Amino acid sequence: MINSNMINTIKKKCRLTKGFFPSFTPVIYNLTVDTSPAGVYSFVGINGSNFLPNGITTVNFGAYKNIPVTYSSSFNISFVVPTYLP
Repeated sequence: MINSNMINTIKKKCRLTKGFFPSFTPVIYNLTVDTSPAGVYSFVGINGSNFLPNGITTVNFGAYKNIPVTYSSSFNISFVVPTYLP
C-alpha cells in the first residue's frame, strides 16, 4: 500500500528540468552541382543539417517549387532540376 509519505519521498527525488524543442529549421553548408553530359538536367547535392525524411523536406529552386528530394541522411539531400530554367 502506498501512503502519503512515500509519495512525498518520490516527489523529492524526482528532478524537474526545463525542456526545450529542438530546431527543425534546415541549415545549408554547401551545394554541389553536376550537369548531365547532354546538358539536359543538373544534379544538385546539398550538405547541411536538420533535413527530414519521407517527403517532409522539399526544395524551392528558382521557378520550381516543392521539388522532392532524395534523402540520404539528416545532413545530405539531393535533387534534379532541368538546366533550362524558365
